[in-house]
Amino acid sequence: MKFEAIIGEVEVDIYTPFVSRLVVPCLDIFNKKLYASIERFKVATPEALLLLKAQAAQQRWHSEKGVKDRTDIISLLKHADIKHNTLNQMLQDYDKQDTIRNTIKRTITESRTEYKYLRLTYEKDGVQLRKTFKNL
Repeated sequence: MKFEAIIGEVEVDIYTPFVSRLVVPCLDIFNKKLYASIERFKVATPEALLLLKAQAAQQRWHSEKGVKDRTDIISLLKHADIKHNTLNQMLQDYDKQDTIRNTIKRTITESRTEYKYLRLTYEKDGVQLRKTFKNL
């Protein structure tokens, strides 16, 4: 339930407040200021993006796009400035059934190919992510 814009070789997904069924609603992204401005664009915070990516990964786990979603999750966990308190609060607010939390945990522990796409190793980087996010 989204729109898509293609600009050159870049695909942009556009989610609207009244059509999309996102784990973090579009209106909350704006009303709760869960975004940062980057080059005049409002971009979801890493924590909000992580929840949205986990929702997509859960829904598309066995597809090619699911692999991309899991790669994005690992990349966010490894390289973005994830604020643990903010992430835990958002999970508490938006993930009452723990499905998103479990998808993130599953991605950290079960993904292997996804680490390789990022030039990471499960044995080193995966173990580090498990330690860093053990209280997730």
